[in-house]
Amino acid sequence: MILKKQKKKFRTGQVMIETLVTISVVMIGLLGVLVLVSRSIAFNYDASEQFVATYLASEGIEVVKGVIDENYAANVTWDEGISNGQYQVNYKDDSLGSSISGFENAQPLNFDSVTGIYDYISGAPTPFKRLVGISKIDNGGIGVSNEIIVVSTVEWLSRGATKKVTLEDHFFDWRKE
Repeated sequence: MILKKQKKKFRTGQVMIETLVTISVVMIGLLGVLVLVSRSIAFNYDASEQFVATYLASEGIEVVKGVIDENYAANVTWDEGISNGQYQVNYKDDSLGSSISGFENAQPLNFDSVTGIYDYISGAPTPFKRLVGISKIDNGGIGVSNEIIVVSTVEWLSRGATKKVTLEDHFFDWRKE
């Protein structure tokens, strides 16, 4: 009789230990899933920022291409109004404006949630800053540029680190007669 009571007490303790072990294993599994979800969200956020920055850099190059196309349409020199330097350009600019130096002097782009457009005029400030660098090259040695190198860089601060996307394109005076 005494032996049966001791066995029963031992089994009750064993069930409690098994329950604690099971709860611990489940908690460790849930923690692993939560860490995985947390990292997945962070990677998704980083990818989203990089995606936006890449398209903003591409847009900077397209603004310069638009200026060149406008020059051809106006029947003026292909590189009219394009000078060496760094510029902040807006998506609807038809000129480069005045040159600035460095990202410390650049203002952040704003995002208008109604139109979905990034510009410097309206909307909420974003962490993105864009500079478009222009280098005119005289490949012929005759003092006339026949190549323009455009380097569009977008820089932003994300989780304490400065990140950057840089795109480069070369434009040539291929339409000259």
